[in-house]
Amino acid sequence: MTFHVDFWIAAAAAAPVIALSATVAVSDNMKLGLRLRTLARRSPTTWELARKYERRAFIVSSINVLAQCGILFVSLEALAIGKDLISPTIVIYGGLLGLLAIFYTILLNGRAQRAATQLGIDREERAATPQQDADYEDE
Repeated sequence: MTFHVDFWIAAAAAAPVIALSATVAVSDNMKLGLRLRTLARRSPTTWELARKYERRAFIVSSINVLAQCGILFVSLEALAIGKDLISPTIVIYGGLLGLLAIFYTILLNGRAQRAATQLGIDREERAATPQQDADYEDE
């Protein structure tokens, strides 16, 4: 079997980008979770639904980041020793699944946001914005 140096360079470059994207997605998710906690008493059922989506998104993103770290490690190690450690096909699927996991996390964030809207988060934030704008004008 031949050594796929160009492939391992590309994989080593792609894995951190995918991991960073997953981190950004989970960061947005955690911000939403903090806002949801402030309104949890209004509707326990809606809160549990939003919390379920938030939890799923966090778990999926965390697994994705760990998987991308593994891909980065294998890629760099393959480059260091000069031979394929695992089949490039496995790494291709790992990268593809990482991108799909980011998409799934974004969908879960959307569902959690919809539940948050039912709790009234968006209305409260919009109501707070004009006051914040007026505070800035006074300065």
